[in-house]
Amino acid sequence: METKETNPSIEEGDNVKWYDVDMTSFYGSFGSTWFVSMCGFATLLWVNPYWRRRWLELVEECMYTCYYFLYDSVREVSMYLFK
Repeated sequence: METKETNPSIEEGDNVKWYDVDMTSFYGSFGSTWFVSMCGFATLLWVNPYWRRRWLELVEECMYTCYYFLYDSVREVSMYLFK
């Protein structure tokens, strides 16, 4: 006597996957989480002047790093092209 093992939650012809995500709920929860996190970050920087200064120094350092990287890259490319 043979027994056929089947999963009772999945019927034949049922194409619903267990990992399907409702994208409307996902985007809503992701957006609200992002918004609350950004509000918390802004509040943290507003309350703590030391962290605000450190954050702005980091942003300034990133700006200068990107600027000089692009400046050097464009200069090298232009020297190669217009030799």
